[in-house]
Amino acid sequence: MGIWSIRQAWGAAPRKVAVAAVLSLLLAAVPSLQVVLMAAFVGALSGADGFDDVAAPFAGLVLLIAFTGPLEAIVGTLQWRVVDLIGLHAKQQVAATLATLAPTELAHPAASAEIEAGNKAAEDEIPYLFPFVLSLLRDLLSVLGVFVTLATMSPLAAVCVLVALVPMLFASQRITRIDAKMWDDVGKLYWRSRYLHQHLVTTAPSIELTALGATGKVSTKVADTVGRITDRKAQTYAPILAWRLSAGVATSILLAGALAALIVGVHYGPAAAGGVYGVMAAMGAVGSLGSNRRSWAWTCGSTVVGSSRSWASTAPARRRR
Repeated sequence: MGIWSIRQAWGAAPRKVAVAAVLSLLLAAVPSLQVVLMAAFVGALSGADGFDDVAAPFAGLVLLIAFTGPLEAIVGTLQWRVVDLIGLHAKQQVAATLATLAPTELAHPAASAEIEAGNKAAEDEIPYLFPFVLSLLRDLLSVLGVFVTLATMSPLAAVCVLVALVPMLFASQRITRIDAKMWDDVGKLYWRSRYLHQHLVTTAPSIELTALGATGKVSTKVADTVGRITDRKAQTYAPILAWRLSAGVATSILLAGALAALIVGVHYGPAAAGGVYGVMAAMGAVGSLGSNRRSWAWTCGSTVVGSSRSWASTAPARRRR
């Protein structure tokens, strides 16, 4: 799904995607640069007699802080522009495919459900996959960058930071399976709910249902279906929360071990300040990675996205028929 979403983004706005990717790489390097500059600054302070002795690392920190905010703003703006262009591109694909389908195909219930899923995904789902992918890659590279930087100070601390990814990734995998199973169960219920609701709001079916006195019965079926969807979703809350809490505790223990190993590894010297800052940056990156990974898993678990991906992959063949 990640490669597929990047291909969709590239097809919609290749230049903007390339620029956003390069700038995201620069942002991924910020935590590592902070570690290096902070260690140099604290080290310079310990033996400084005047401002000239700390001017270089001080200027580096100031410039890093000054440029990080605007760089994040530029990346964010580019991402939202790409989101709009992906949405436009996806809608154009759906419209071009629909224009080639015969009326008999359009009238088929299965095709109607697929078309509805494709339209909804083109508007609400597909465009937002790319920012998730970009954020995931940036967070992962940030953690790896901090690992390499910390390895020069304390290899054990660096290993603890890297291993801290394992509980989060494992929990995300388990959560993805729970969500995927849930979406498999509720996918047909969503389709049934939309189908029944469409009969209530579409003129011709609504007139027929009113004449038969069946609108109340159909409305009750809609409410019952939505209730079943809600109940099935509720079954996932407890296990997902358990996995998140377990991963959080394990990650915190490993990062605490990284802090302890770092302080001891640099013999309680001034470089420890930069290292501690690096571990804190790693904490933020690991937390962000976990959050984006769970959001990505939830989005990819959606039956709408799955249907739209199938639709997009078969669109060229449909248009050739």
